Amino acid sequence: MTARRDIIVAGATPTGIGAVSIVRLSGEGTFALAERVAGPLPPPRMARVRTFRDAQNCEIDYGLVIRFVRPHSYTGEDLVEFQGHGSPVTVEALIQVFLEQGARLARPGEFSERSFLNGRMDLAQAEAVADLINAESRTAARAAFQSLSGAFSREVRHLGGRIQSLRVQAEAQIDFGEEVIPSTPSDTAAVLKALEEDLGRLINRGEAGMILRQGWTLVLAGPVNAGKSTLFNRFVGESKAIVTPLPGTTRDLLEADCLWEGIRLHIIDSAGFRETRDPIEQEGIRRALNAVGKAQLVLYVIDDTMGWHPEDESWQQKWGGTRRIWRIHNQIDRSGRKPGRVDTESFALSAETGEGVAELQAAILGEVRSATAGSPELLLARPRHLDALSKCRREILGARIALEHNEPFELMAEGVRRAQVALGQILDPPETEALLGAIFSTFCIGK
Repeated sequence: MTARRDIIVAGATPTGIGAVSIVRLSGEGTFALAERVAGPLPPPRMARVRTFRDAQNCEIDYGLVIRFVRPHSYTGEDLVEFQGHGSPVTVEALIQVFLEQGARLARPGEFSERSFLNGRMDLAQAEAVADLINAESRTAARAAFQSLSGAFSREVRHLGGRIQSLRVQAEAQIDFGEEVIPSTPSDTAAVLKALEEDLGRLINRGEAGMILRQGWTLVLAGPVNAGKSTLFNRFVGESKAIVTPLPGTTRDLLEADCLWEGIRLHIIDSAGFRETRDPIEQEGIRRALNAVGKAQLVLYVIDDTMGWHPEDESWQQKWGGTRRIWRIHNQIDRSGRKPGRVDTESFALSAETGEGVAELQAAILGEVRSATAGSPELLLARPRHLDALSKCRREILGARIALEHNEPFELMAEGVRRAQVALGQILDPPETEALLGAIFSTFCIGK
């Protein structure tokens, strides 16, 4: 897939009334088109005041014009920015003039896509642009900026270089045999093990960053009529879940995204657990169990007046003990228990009155912050990055096992080759319309 040359135009500032608005032009012939609208262009990277005119020489607006000469622009192409007054009417009129004179409206993310296609940034850096724009906390913004600056890309390239060296050495031994000084199996195994460990650390940092970007998934689970939906409404700040005294009112998953002190949480209210022959309720319970499997934290809500039952233990055993579970003693307004933390992973509260809810929310935020501590090591990874890193690590592990089990040397070399291919998917994947379209469609227009 090659870079496109036609002229694209879009507003680079949010729609609406403001002090300043920016309109961008980029592509082959941009300077000639810009001059027809604003007159003589200033020297590169210098701002000058110009009047913007339509094809009939009628004034539209006036403001600053800045010219960027390829390849030293955001897109790697000739690019001009028009900084005018923040009037939606004048912005629309200016864009319309460009459209009438040969430009076309840019697709979402097309400016960043052209930057990638013209070699101004790799794909991970391009994705970091969107992550930085959409960051909802200072920690997320710092992590996105690190990736945009190339920190993640440098680590991936360093790993790729080490894998490449190992592959070259392995394939040389296969092709030239005694003409090459062979490395000992123990030395090669040590290199493979070090790669596997470094990939594992990178994956762990990426997983923490992905939680920060996508949100911490919190599931409310437990028996019927324990007050899960009331607590869900309390968390999200509105009555989204239907609450009745009837058992089994919640039969499907109810989900909401919340922002607590700049941290995104994805909260799921699930069907109450109980033995039932109702097929609809059975399906709700199945979905609840699936949601639990994807959660970072499960709040198992019980009615404190009823206490803990053996059935509660059996339901938790179905989860395989892989989830972090906190026990929530709800309805203390009727049981008389004191609100607050009961022990390390138990809390007492009343979802109905709100007693103890603030303490639970503070503990949840503390849990999220400890998992995404905001150190310089945090990576704001995406699912496709983690998938590629995991595939690479599996291939490296397989190559090491093949070597240690004295299997044919070619099997180890093939595993290293596949690891290199998997890692390459992060920065330099095959340039397909579908892949780039999926990535850049999440960007705003004008970026």
